[in-house]
Amino acid sequence: MTTQRPLLIAYHSDFGRFFSFAKQSKLGEVAESLGLDWVFPQGGWFRAWRDKDVRGEPSFELADFDMLTRDREVVLAGYSDGAGLANYLASYRSHKVIAVISYAGRLQRDSIETTRKYPVFDLWNEFDKKEHSQQHRDMESVYDRALHEVFGKVLPNKKTHYHGWDSDVNDQVIDFIETAMAA
Repeated sequence: MTTQRPLLIAYHSDFGRFFSFAKQSKLGEVAESLGLDWVFPQGGWFRAWRDKDVRGEPSFELADFDMLTRDREVVLAGYSDGAGLANYLASYRSHKVIAVISYAGRLQRDSIETTRKYPVFDLWNEFDKKEHSQQHRDMESVYDRALHEVFGKVLPNKKTHYHGWDSDVNDQVIDFIETAMAA
């Protein structure tokens, strides 16, 4: 990797837009406090995650990620389907990933690339009942089998999934990223 500043890429949910997610999550402020560059892509990627497109070329998500990151290390963050996308991209490009912050997200794969072991901060709102989610248990299992460290936290904030990213967690996100960057 080069000496460029790491990049925080933050993906909104499928029921949001990049500008409202940037404002609500305050992840741009998190990135700036850590000396990271940041970007909030606008996407229509949520129902089209796949390894290859119809021509056998890398999917848009992977090609776009490669163009955006080039020789940079990245921290991936996302909420809901945006967190699913962050997990998905990290599972294919682990050599670039410093850490993943997955807020109410899942990994919809049964295996991951393990070139580099990155930690995952797995956040959920207390009313989302993650313990009942088979997809979530599958995600933890995939990461465990690949020897990635998963730090789970259920946020006691009385909010449901559709409330969005709770920026009150950002101090913990900062601590998590600082620890991952120091490793």
